[in-house]
Amino acid sequence: QTKQWHCPGLKRIECTLANESQAIIALAGGEVIYFELDPIIGNLTENVGTVQEGRSRSMFAYIRYQDQSMRAVSLAPGKLLEQKILAALPAWPHLAALQY
Repeated sequence: QTKQWHCPGLKRIECTLANESQAIIALAGGEVIYFELDPIIGNLTENVGTVQEGRSRSMFAYIRYQDQSMRAVSLAPGKLLEQKILAALPAWPHLAALQY
């Protein structure tokens, strides 16, 4: 069963990043939305759940903003999208990553 997610308001999706169980969507204006795959029903959810045995969760995401800053944010339950690092970059980066 496929479900749709609708971008809030008239915002535009600027970029996305995903692995086998997590997805991050960056919207125009700097809003970041985080999803995890629910392994039981197979849907993406905005709620952070438990990780099944034998699987892992990326604990950080690195997000580059148009002002050439980079922020590392937590993906841990209870600390979701909490900023951990803020750095100014001397040039435009060309890579994004989810870190385990």
